[in-house]
Amino acid sequence: MTDVAKEAGVSQTTVSFVLNNVRDANISEQTWEKVIDTARRLGYTPNVPKYFRSGQKQTATRSIGFITDEIGTSSYGGEALKGAQEAAWKNKYLLFMLNTEGIRDVENAAVNTMLERQVDGIILATMIRRELKLTDNIRSIPCVTMNGYCVDSSVPVFTTDEIQGGKSATTMLLEAGHQRIGFLNGEMWMDAAQERLSGYKQALETAGIAYDPEIVRDGNWRPDSGYKFAKELLKLPNPPTAFFCGNDLIALGAYEAIQEAGLRIPQDISVVGYDDQEIASYIRPPLSTIRLPYYEMGKQSVLHLLNIINKLETAEPFQKKLSGVVVRRGSIAPVLKG
Repeated sequence: MTDVAKEAGVSQTTVSFVLNNVRDANISEQTWEKVIDTARRLGYTPNVPKYFRSGQKQTATRSIGFITDEIGTSSYGGEALKGAQEAAWKNKYLLFMLNTEGIRDVENAAVNTMLERQVDGIILATMIRRELKLTDNIRSIPCVTMNGYCVDSSVPVFTTDEIQGGKSATTMLLEAGHQRIGFLNGEMWMDAAQERLSGYKQALETAGIAYDPEIVRDGNWRPDSGYKFAKELLKLPNPPTAFFCGNDLIALGAYEAIQEAGLRIPQDISVVGYDDQEIASYIRPPLSTIRLPYYEMGKQSVLHLLNIINKLETAEPFQKKLSGVVVRRGSIAPVLKG
């Protein structure tokens, strides 16, 4: 405040009155505007009130809070931040981000911090699709969730269409003529694992192929899981000719098991992953996979929030599921006959 007072040529007390929105301090409109303009120019934002007095008009702070659990520290979740940041900046809004690691107390503190900054709206984002419990204070301003959802469906949600993703991944293998497709899944307590399995089943049903639980395994999302279960399935009397893996790390483990068995990818067995992590394009052969629409989720979440803030949309709750992108690389080949 000392810097603002010096630059504006007023007392620090005047600056304090203006930035704390004390309206009965007998400060002229010209001085009030000068202090606000100086504060903005110097980047003084933490305690600027949500609405600045400008004649009879009120002007928003043009800032959005983006609160995440692990997105801010993940390798590919950064795409969500990129999409959100670019959409915000294009519309002349600043994006403030806080990463909470999913700790409830930290989440509450993050919400309070954003409200103290007087943001115009908040996006709550999660790395995995999971239930969110909104605090009462966050409901006081426009809010959109990304990936996470509320059981009471009280706010708009942008998330991934995991069922369609599982269906698309399986269809890639079906189109190559594979009918015995093993599925190496992640942890079934997670919505993503359940829904990818549903998509797998739907693709088989559409192709007229019966679901066979003998070639489906539930493990974790790591390479050791893919290695262990691919090895098991390859020892069956009638092993799969292809694997759909619940994520790219599972596929990495499956690659090792397949190569240890003396088989070639894709000549002897085809593999599809999920997520399109960076490693997918570097392993040999490069892995066909499903790219999650994180960039688009971040972008659309911000755009919808801005529409609510600017009264172009209502805050009516809805859920929009965005489809992943099929990425075809060198890990699929037509099934061998005979």
